[in-house]
Amino acid sequence: PRHTLDLWTNNRGISVDATKSVEVKSIRIGSTSRKSILAAHKWMKEKVKEDEKLLPSAMTAICVKPLKLPLSDLYRIKKTMIPDANVLLHHRLEDLAYDKEADEIVAPAKNEWVCIPANIIIGNGLTWALSITLPIVELKG
Repeated sequence: PRHTLDLWTNNRGISVDATKSVEVKSIRIGSTSRKSILAAHKWMKEKVKEDEKLLPSAMTAICVKPLKLPLSDLYRIKKTMIPDANVLLHHRLEDLAYDKEADEIVAPAKNEWVCIPANIIIGNGLTWALSITLPIVELKG
């Protein structure tokens, strides 16, 4: 604990070696097992408790990487959330309509741009981080 506090005091900026001292766990939505997700959640809670012991007023940081995409791609994400699948984003505003009961796009309608959290990183920024990622592959062109 004292080492971590000294590290924070001496390195107010990010050093070249900073990434070597950060323990990172990752969750990939759709492919990480429930058991691994629960283990990562438990690990995160333990890390937060360690930070609280070291510095009672400590806070946990959250960084969200947004992704702007058409509503039609958001529907593709919803329908494609199966294990080990990548969602292919078309990044064009095509016309669509969504039938909630059939759970599918059925006819032309107004499409619009929306933002989703493509990657969420939770941690203290110096010693640990948990990354939660959607399995998204952006198509170019």
